Amino acid sequence: MQVHLPDRTITRWSDADRWRDERVRAFGSQAEKFWSMQERAADAVWDFSARVPAWPVASLDDARHLISTVRPDLIPIAPLAVTNVRAWASALGARGRDLLTFLDGQLLIAAQGIARETNGLYGAVALDLYRRGVAHVAGGVGNIAETLASAVKAQAGRCCTGMKSQPFAGMRLAGARSKMPRCLRPAPTGSKRNADPLKPMCAGEPHAVGAGEIDGR
Repeated sequence: MQVHLPDRTITRWSDADRWRDERVRAFGSQAEKFWSMQERAADAVWDFSARVPAWPVASLDDARHLISTVRPDLIPIAPLAVTNVRAWASALGARGRDLLTFLDGQLLIAAQGIARETNGLYGAVALDLYRRGVAHVAGGVGNIAETLASAVKAQAGRCCTGMKSQPFAGMRLAGARSKMPRCLRPAPTGSKRNADPLKPMCAGEPHAVGAGEIDGR
C-alpha cells in the first residue's frame, strides 16, 4: 500500500524489514518505540483472540474460561485499553505531524476512526492488518484470477467464462436440481467420472444436489 502525504509518499510494505526501513526514513527513529509497542501489542491480542476467550461473560464457566486464556504478555499492554492511539503515540515521543496524519489515514481504513478516537488496543490490531498480509498484489487483482485459473486447469479443471449469471432469489436443499454448471464443484464421492472428490469438474447438464448441499436459484 502507498500513502500519499502532501510532501512525500510512504510505502506500507508487508515485509517486516522493508517496512521498518521505510518508517524510519519517513518518520525518524524517535517513532520506533511506538511502532515496536504496536507490533508487540498486536501480537499479544492476536494470540489472545486465537484462544477464543468467552466474552461477554455470562456464567461462571465463561469466567473460568476467560481467566484460562489470559497470558503474562497481556499485562504490559493493558494500559492501552484505557487510552487512544494518538495519546499513546504522543506519550512514546511519536508526535510528528506526518506520522499522525499517516496514522489517521490508516485507522480510517482499518478502524473507521482517526487516532484520537480509536482505542489503543483496537488501534494496535487495526494498524497490524497491513503487517498481516493486507497488501497490493504484484500485477493487480487480475493476476490473482489468472493464478487461480491456472491452478484449476493444472488439476484437469475447466474455467467457464462468458456465461449469463443466474439470479439468486432463494435456497433449496436436498433433492433439488440445478441448471447451473458445475464449475469448480467437487465430484460426488464415488463418482466414476472422477475418482478424486477434490478434483474440480465442469459440465453444463443439470445435476442432483445431495444432502447438505445448498442450491441457490
